[in-house]
Amino acid sequence: MKMSTASTAMTNSMAVRSRVAVLRILLVEDNPGDVRLVKEMLAEGSKQLVFKIEQVDTLAVGIEKIKREKFDAVLLDLGLPDSKGIETFHSLHAISLDVPIIVLTVLHDEEVAIEAVRGGAQDYLIKGKLEGELLTRGILYSIERKRSEGVLRNRTVQAESAQVRSETYFDYLAHDIANLLSPIMAYAELICDDSAAPSNTRVRAARIVEQARRASSFILSLRTLQDVEETPLDKFDIVDLADLFPLVERRVREDHPEKQISVSYELPADVALRVIGGVHVHSMFEGILENAANYADNEKLAVSIRVVPAEEAGDKSFWQIEITDDGPGMPDELKAFFMPSGASSERLKKGISRGVASSLLIYSALVGHFGGSGWVEDRVPGDYTKGVKVVVKLPRSV
Repeated sequence: MKMSTASTAMTNSMAVRSRVAVLRILLVEDNPGDVRLVKEMLAEGSKQLVFKIEQVDTLAVGIEKIKREKFDAVLLDLGLPDSKGIETFHSLHAISLDVPIIVLTVLHDEEVAIEAVRGGAQDYLIKGKLEGELLTRGILYSIERKRSEGVLRNRTVQAESAQVRSETYFDYLAHDIANLLSPIMAYAELICDDSAAPSNTRVRAARIVEQARRASSFILSLRTLQDVEETPLDKFDIVDLADLFPLVERRVREDHPEKQISVSYELPADVALRVIGGVHVHSMFEGILENAANYADNEKLAVSIRVVPAEEAGDKSFWQIEITDDGPGMPDELKAFFMPSGASSERLKKGISRGVASSLLIYSALVGHFGGSGWVEDRVPGDYTKGVKVVVKLPRSV
């Protein structure tokens, strides 16, 4: 019998890759006529491939064979003297997860064979419709699919292991950095409080305290982001923006008593401004206002907060939150770190390595996780020096 181009190509590929010309097949079949037919079909083979068939007529003997010997594939009849139906497959599959199993069935048992495929069998063949080429191709394709499954499974295990290692390394690194920052902040604060220290020294010490606090805040934000990404959305609290913003404003005023901060609001009346995210959304908006206060050059800072309904997307409706300030603004290369698509891991690494826009990257990732988006605009279009507008779209919650 002449093999098809597809079967020949598969045979050649496997022979080159594995450097073996013999495939060991375990045939679990008790019907002598079916055994003879399968052997005759596979005996035709090809010049590149020879099937070595080991035949048993009971499930028990087949299981013992699989335990002791190595086979490239199994041809399994579901109706054996010691086992019938789908349990025949389950029993063999349980002890041979790495070996592809092809179910042999009669036409009226096709539904059971399909159930076996759903349970892990690589394929099923109907005895009354068997042909040499079909049988050969079914075996070769099943072996190839099983090999691919094994590669994918190994890669998945490796990826999960790498994820665990990275999280462990991050935990250790974050802990050690926090321990290093604490004494630095403490010593710098002592210098700030020392009236005998030169004024320029106290100024530099204050700068050290400020930067150390930012570093600590950034580490805390990364930990928060890690926790958020591992938490299902239905586990987050719902917060009303009308209640949240006054709390955020009060906290920022307390942190910056040296600045005159004015905040104006434009909020929809008689409607709940509810969004998912709870304390994480609170921290994000607090961080946005903190950034505005931290980078404000003047003692006075004007901030406006506007909330409006946004366009719906599919079955979702959104609140669009616009926070505008008259501070020093933000260059375009930094705006790019807070985009509608959220922060990808690659952009996050890039931003951290450059030491810029770290908070924007964290906020972008948070917003994306909650199903929203965000971006940054100039308060005065075309002139970034006149202030910044941060726009956040979050799904509305009931």
